Amino acid sequence: MTTFRLRRLVACLAYAGLALITVIAVPAVCFAEAAAASILKTAFTVNFVKFTVWPDLRKGQPIQVCVSAEATLAEAMAEAFSGQSVDGHPIHVARTIPPAGLGSCQLLYVSERDPRRFAAIMDEAAGLPLLTVSDIEGSARRGSIIELFTENGRLRFAINIDALERSRLKVSSRLLSLAKTVRNSDLS
Repeated sequence: MTTFRLRRLVACLAYAGLALITVIAVPAVCFAEAAAASILKTAFTVNFVKFTVWPDLRKGQPIQVCVSAEATLAEAMAEAFSGQSVDGHPIHVARTIPPAGLGSCQLLYVSERDPRRFAAIMDEAAGLPLLTVSDIEGSARRGSIIELFTENGRLRFAINIDALERSRLKVSSRLLSLAKTVRNSDLS
């Protein structure tokens, strides 16, 4: 076995062991629970990027992921996306909404708890080719395209089809098949 393959195997085993330790230790420490939740939300978001097509994204143009969330989640996203690219598009993470506004983002992860501020962000995002993701309960009813939620102790996601259509984004049918889908008419 080559040295490279051996190192890769050791790294994979170490990572698997770390994941197992994380799963075992999560119930014991509140901070670990927050970190584990951030890791799961980040993993979902990474896949949302992989299974989304932005119509106006030019070849080689970076995908800007904007994160308006607590520091633990913003750091997890910055780390997960570091050095990553999707279909030739490098991924950049901004830990806040850029001064240029939401038009410079392709994905916005927002955890804004103030209902007025959240509504203002969703109003600004409406109609933009911007994938909005939120972990706020009821966010799909309030304009977010994707809402992360917990059901039976598992992280799941809902996609608001009407908000998705307004954004002109295309998401993979595989992603849609895993989601709870909602329409604005379902939410009345």
